[in-house]
Amino acid sequence: MNDNSLKRIIMENLPGVERGEASLIYLRIAVTQDLKSLGGEFEEEQFQRCLNQLHDNQSLFLFSNGWVKPTRAGLAGFNLT
Repeated sequence: MNDNSLKRIIMENLPGVERGEASLIYLRIAVTQDLKSLGGEFEEEQFQRCLNQLHDNQSLFLFSNGWVKPTRAGLAGFNLT
């Protein structure tokens, strides 16, 4: 799975509602299941890299308490609104 596809899967697994957020644990499980259903394999290093890139690009925000929240710009950028 390439990074762009994984980033989309990550964003698709975040709530698309205002004030919506997901735990990092939930997100990891949901992405793993989606990859499995698509015939791919979960790689922690790639997952972390993509999360960090999405955070750096302000598509999502990684909270230090283990929660992840999409930004409006991130949802719009992936056509998820």
